[in-house]
Amino acid sequence: MSAHSSDRRERRGISIGFTNFLLIVIALGISCWLILSTVESTVGYQEMEDATEAYIQAQKDVTQLQNASDELTRQVRVFAVTGNREAMDAFMYEVEVARNREKAVEDIESLQPSGESRAFVEQALKYSMELVQIEYRAMRLTALGLGMDETQLPEQVRNARLSDDEFAMDAEAKRKLARNLVFDEEYQAYKDSIRQSVAQCSEALIEGTKIRQTTSSSRLLSILRRQQVLIIGLLVTIAALVGLHLALVMGPMHRMVRHVKAQERVPLHGSREMKYLASAFNEMLDKSQRDKALLSYEASHDALTGVYNRKSYESVMETHHNQELALILVDIDEFKRYNDQFGHEMGDKVLKRVAGVLTSSFRSDDYVCRIGGDEFCVIMLNMRDNLEFVVRHKITSVMENLKPEKDGVPSVTLSVGVAFTEDVSDNSRLFQAADQALYSVKGHGRNGYRVYAGKDQA
Repeated sequence: MSAHSSDRRERRGISIGFTNFLLIVIALGISCWLILSTVESTVGYQEMEDATEAYIQAQKDVTQLQNASDELTRQVRVFAVTGNREAMDAFMYEVEVARNREKAVEDIESLQPSGESRAFVEQALKYSMELVQIEYRAMRLTALGLGMDETQLPEQVRNARLSDDEFAMDAEAKRKLARNLVFDEEYQAYKDSIRQSVAQCSEALIEGTKIRQTTSSSRLLSILRRQQVLIIGLLVTIAALVGLHLALVMGPMHRMVRHVKAQERVPLHGSREMKYLASAFNEMLDKSQRDKALLSYEASHDALTGVYNRKSYESVMETHHNQELALILVDIDEFKRYNDQFGHEMGDKVLKRVAGVLTSSFRSDDYVCRIGGDEFCVIMLNMRDNLEFVVRHKITSVMENLKPEKDGVPSVTLSVGVAFTEDVSDNSRLFQAADQALYSVKGHGRNGYRVYAGKDQA
């Protein structure tokens, strides 16, 4: 009996050892396959990214070709109508020096070595080149009509072919014919052909990119599905090995799960696949946190000046409604004049300058808010009316800083009204009190400040 039992135990041990060896081989095989799949997915992702970048660059080149053609048209028409020599010089600079059309086509050909998009863009360039010959004729006719010295004209313009009848025309007729050449139906037909070829090129680029992206996407999806199956197989295999496998794989995985649930960054530990997954999650988590921070900032700050907006003002007043505050209302004097006299861009610069000076002049725990078009306010926390001199000093400093012209922004004056919570029955009337002081300043010629003192505003 003992001999038979010993044989069975020996056969059982061999079976377990073989199973363990087989499971290790399977695990190694699956791991290698996963690594290859990860590399393959990285390559596939790079291919998709390359396709997108190539499409973006090709679209830029197509736009460059169209813009260069339109610029030539604009310059030749200006020359034909006005005879302005600078327009002809600008035309020749584009054709001979800048060569934006040719550069765009060369770039597209390098990005799209074959296919419809290349054929369409080459066709657009061909039409543009043919159109240039007409434009040379128009410029020569215009130059002759204006009595310009042909020896001073660019060689291409000087060599533009004209018929005997065209040479025989009087000056006005030559200029009229030149204008007709760049405004007639034939010229417009060329322009339409160029635009059509450019549009067809764009459509071909979009279609080609869709095909490349769809192919790459399908390939990536297939790889991801394969990885899911491999991971399941690997987990099943690892579950049978216990011990060593548990320490190498399951430990890092459990730590990752804890970090994910806690919405924390995942340490890059464990296998390459685990690091890959951790890195992907970290990127998504970082992006999510950045997006949340950005949304929070945009919701509470004025987009133009960067100070707090009216919603934040209301929130601060509600949060600190039982505290001692000083509310400072600020209006930019005659703000409409900046927009009317210098344009809205200058008006924006004035708003930014005022916001910057207010922010730098007050304490870091004070709240500078933009509550209207040209209306700002400052909420000073822990301020009693016995500290009125502090408020006056800061307002005076702000006004002094805004007096000189700076960085092209003209002098700015302000009308300011101040109210303390101690001077009103409750904080809900604080804004009305400051507003009353502000309007008192406006009523006395602006460019000053006043502190609310009940009914006495003299």
